[in-house]
Amino acid sequence: MLGTDHRSPWQDKLLDRSILFSFGRSGFERHRKRFNPADLAVDLTGKTCLVTGASSGLGEATAAGLAARGAQVQLLCGERERGEAACSRIRAATPGSMVSLALVDVSDLDSIERYI
Repeated sequence: MLGTDHRSPWQDKLLDRSILFSFGRSGFERHRKRFNPADLAVDLTGKTCLVTGASSGLGEATAAGLAARGAQVQLLCGERERGEAACSRIRAATPGSMVSLALVDVSDLDSIERYI
């Protein structure tokens, strides 16, 4: 039953493969019990990360989290103004972070090829 704590890891794997119970509240509830915040304490110094959709929402939060862990982060955004604003917010929140902007429309293969 989905509301209980009696599932084993193999049951979680089975439910994840079904997709039906993987994304959404039930998947979150199943996995949050095993979440260990210490797993996020990773030094990403020397790593380069590209983040799409980084001008707002989850993309920006992801970029900020990576920058806070020392990664060089490149925000791949479709709009210059929104991308520059996101870069500024991340730099203000994480002084010394290495954050840059690349204008890339990930829905346009020509734009992606120009970036590469």
